[in-house]
Amino acid sequence: MRRLFTIMCMVAVATFMGNKAKAAGPDMSSLTGTNYYLIYLDADTEANNDITSKIVQDLRPNWGPDNLAGEKALYLWAGSGYVAGAATGKGSFGQIGGFLDFSITAGTWSGAGWCMRANAAATATAPAVTTSYPVDFTQITDDYHFHAAFRSIYTKPSYVQVFGSASGATVTKATFNVGVGQQDLTAPNITPAWVANGTTWNVIDIPVSQLRLYGWTNRSNIPNGNYFVVGSGPATNEIAIDAVFFYKPAISGVNDVKANTLSILLKNRIVEVQNATAPIEVYSVTGSLVKKSVQPVFSVEELAKGAYIIRSGSSVGKVIIK
Repeated sequence: MRRLFTIMCMVAVATFMGNKAKAAGPDMSSLTGTNYYLIYLDADTEANNDITSKIVQDLRPNWGPDNLAGEKALYLWAGSGYVAGAATGKGSFGQIGGFLDFSITAGTWSGAGWCMRANAAATATAPAVTTSYPVDFTQITDDYHFHAAFRSIYTKPSYVQVFGSASGATVTKATFNVGVGQQDLTAPNITPAWVANGTTWNVIDIPVSQLRLYGWTNRSNIPNGNYFVVGSGPATNEIAIDAVFFYKPAISGVNDVKANTLSILLKNRIVEVQNATAPIEVYSVTGSLVKKSVQPVFSVEELAKGAYIIRSGSSVGKVIIK
């Protein structure tokens, strides 16, 4: 796998802003919260749902032909097979267009990164940006949610990385797969009910407490560099991306954390997952799959002492083996 923190290409993707049409079907509840950290959201959805006054940090790419001094860019990396296509059809909130669509029809790998340009080399069309504008997620607590939407005509997986903090050479990030299977073999797949018809959006809306189980932390600011990354492996594949942001949900009386958390009992190295709805996978804290079980009660006698992440469908939990 390439070293994802290195930006190798100066090809930018211009933001496609859709019309103001909406559909009645999409779930709009994620637009009724507060304290938004926007990584990607079209301008019409922002305006039509009164998001602007609730934005804490706007991290949407703003560098392009009309703004060469923009400090935030979306790069398709050099050597990557990604090609940006037209955003046709409806976005995840029912808007017309207003999302990203990447396809890979040639090549052996693909990658795209949202990046602070002060960390990127200058080119003839991309002057250097020296102003420091670090990503600041330090105020995001476990009651926030991470939201993103993906769709594809393929079941092939793509990997996603959400960067959280950095200290020197140490970078912490959540890594997970969407689609079917694992593009990154060290990370779990969190879309067990993936629909691949090119029109249905597969929406992820998970508590930050769950995102932490995939490796995310916000102990310090992210310096200039990547803060969101997507890769879809070798040809042939395609991934559309929409509505990527952190936010604080409105209080509704529904405990979303419990809905996404497994109830786990551990005694004498026997694990019982009481609310499993799918085959069970056990991961190390580094993201390696160490055990599978089709039964809700199973032994972990062979596992070393330490913390483990247990996943069943879209629900996760944590257990400490002593």
